[in-house]
Amino acid sequence: GQLVDRLLQRLGPAPPALRDALIERADGHPYYLEELLNMLIDQGVIDAHGPQWRLRSGLERLSSLPVTLSGVLQARLASLADASRRVLQQAAVIGPLFEQQVLAALDPAAAMALPALSGRGLVHADGEGRWRFHHQLLQQAAYDMVLKRDRVDWHRRVAEHLAGRAHAPPYDTAEHFERAGLPEPAAQHYTRAALE
Repeated sequence: GQLVDRLLQRLGPAPPALRDALIERADGHPYYLEELLNMLIDQGVIDAHGPQWRLRSGLERLSSLPVTLSGVLQARLASLADASRRVLQQAAVIGPLFEQQVLAALDPAAAMALPALSGRGLVHADGEGRWRFHHQLLQQAAYDMVLKRDRVDWHRRVAEHLAGRAHAPPYDTAEHFERAGLPEPAAQHYTRAALE
């Protein structure tokens, strides 16, 4: 309850129905609570622009809040525009920490979507062209939404990009080759990783 009150303090006095619904659904899980609140912001139930938040409408939707953290994450990802969701999925294939340069190997224009995704609390800059998912569970949810054919293709393209770089970690390169269904180059890079 204290965490909910703290998160909702910019709303002023929060409606008891909102407070109670968040406490009940989150069941003491802070990340779940945070993502529930982010989902309500994404859906426009809460206007989080400016120093003072405003409750718009949609309190009737509180009874249909997802009952699992996975459901909340999937709802947040599903609410993204197709192009933004695709960028997040491509980043998820790279991993929880990803370089903008590697992401550009999958889509040269992908970097333009990163500030908006950061604004929604999904990723954040980690310095020097690196980005990080807000939480590893979010990265896994985005990865799980990738179609198998895209997943294999993107792992192959990431592996080929990393293999062409002088100082790319051989274990990461090997893992992407393996996930792309290419055992021979994967074995070569796993061997390199073992020898280093």
